[in-house]
Amino acid sequence: MIKQFGDWVVDWTERTSDDEYQATMTYKADTVAMWMMPLAAIISGAILAWVLPSTYSLWSALPIFTVLIVQIASQSWMSNYAPRPKQTSPTKYMLLGVIPGVIMLAGMAYNSFFTTDQSWAGPGGVVVGAIIGAGTALLLIPRIFKSRHKSDVERLESDLED
Repeated sequence: MIKQFGDWVVDWTERTSDDEYQATMTYKADTVAMWMMPLAAIISGAILAWVLPSTYSLWSALPIFTVLIVQIASQSWMSNYAPRPKQTSPTKYMLLGVIPGVIMLAGMAYNSFFTTDQSWAGPGGVVVGAIIGAGTALLLIPRIFKSRHKSDVERLESDLED
């Protein structure tokens, strides 16, 4: 389903472009958007974490999950035609996301722990889990990207041999 949707979108872009240059620039603009989207989602999450009251602030993570779904779909479509990238985002780019990410976690923790009379167990588990999950992801994602790239290359080369 993702492959068919992606093929339709690419075909639509090519059919509605006046020429190859315009199509190429559309793809480049889409690349910029794909790099801006996670930062915008994290900043949105940081704002929501401080604006939403009490445990509702935990919903501020929703924009990040939305972006993850979009990026997974994009990589899944790409794997049908070319190996996925073997490297994750540059360190400077990742650091741009860490600052609003920390602000978001602080807002979630403050609104969930200190503004309610509830037990800390539920919200605390979510925040601690988010911190552990983010740290684990930062360690594992580069290895996963390299592994997927290698398996994509092997799969696509074997498809060419057939």
